[in-house]
Amino acid sequence: MLYDFGSDAYVDTRAMFDYVFNNFAKVMLSSQEKPEEIDSYAGNDAYVLLPSGIEFGDLEKQIEITDEQNREGTVTYTYQGQNVGSADVVLTKEYVAEATGQDYTLQVEKNSEGSNAGAQAEEPSAVVKVAAGIGSAAIVFVILLAVHIWQARRRKLIRRRRRRARLAREAQKASAAEYDGPDQDE
Repeated sequence: MLYDFGSDAYVDTRAMFDYVFNNFAKVMLSSQEKPEEIDSYAGNDAYVLLPSGIEFGDLEKQIEITDEQNREGTVTYTYQGQNVGSADVVLTKEYVAEATGQDYTLQVEKNSEGSNAGAQAEEPSAVVKVAAGIGSAAIVFVILLAVHIWQARRRKLIRRRRRRARLAREAQKASAAEYDGPDQDE
């Protein structure tokens, strides 16, 4: 039982840490032979946590494809049904083609020199180009209409303010004239 007070509070915690450090080992995946389905691990810091006496070869693996076109996936390693670690991976072309029934080998790929190799990207169809042009024109029209409406409201507001100011000046003059008028009569 863990205590949350007194000097015994850390004895149990230390005992749990000692148990883990004495009975488990952190094994870096980069130091192990990759399964044939995996081209590379996404990071060099991927690891599994193995119980003492268990070898990496004793683990079962399950691969999940997360992005077919980029051949990305996740491998999960288990021992006797218990998850001992997982990692993001780049899968081989052959595995992705076999698992999905799709052949992605004709995609445009960058080789180490940065030039394009493989099939070339298709040009958008005329219908797509026309639709994109109409869409762009509609967006520009809506923006121009919004600016025009905003400017018209602004002009109307300015005219209203000027009219109120003029009426206020006229009222002030009329008030001053009424006030000046009776003084002269007396």
